[in-house]
Amino acid sequence: MSRKPTRPPDSGATSRQPRHLALDTEAVHGRGLAIVAALAHDHGVTPLPDRPGKTVWARWVFLKA
Repeated sequence: MSRKPTRPPDSGATSRQPRHLALDTEAVHGRGLAIVAALAHDHGVTPLPDRPGKTVWARWVFLKA
């Protein structure tokens, strides 16, 4: 079996960095980053080189049968 990394990007026009929010279990918004951090092998933010904005990404490693 080999490992195949998957890294789907999510680009946006704002340069604001995503941040973890202190939310309770009943919150219906703002938990995405915490969920990605819990499930992904790696995640981060890359600023766009040629204009304001960023790409938020996560990487999962799947075993290939």
